[in-house]
Amino acid sequence: QFCILPVSVIVIFLAVIRINCIYIKGLVMRFCRASVSVLSLLLAFSAPTLAEVLLVDSIQSAPSVNTPHNGNSMSQVRAQFGNPVTEVPAVGDPPISRWEYDGFSVFFENELALHTVVHQTASK
Repeated sequence: QFCILPVSVIVIFLAVIRINCIYIKGLVMRFCRASVSVLSLLLAFSAPTLAEVLLVDSIQSAPSVNTPHNGNSMSQVRAQFGNPVTEVPAVGDPPISRWEYDGFSVFFENELALHTVVHQTASK
């Protein structure tokens, strides 16, 4: 009552099953990769939009403070804003120094203004 199949038929049958499993696994992997790609793109395009809104809101709410321009020399800053309250000496390489005024600080690289930071006032 047993039907004995030739070994070659069994091998072909198993090979077909294996190929179908590999094909299905490939489809699942492609679907997963596509899903991750789409989600990554959505996240990438939504994050800068949120950051821009926050940046615009913070700029609009910041008080207007007259500060030195980047690239001004130390002598130009001193001539326009007077002597600083505190002069923090240069550290590091390249040397970065800081002058503190009432309301803002100016960071210098060598003799040129690199960045100005407006001090935040305590909110009540």
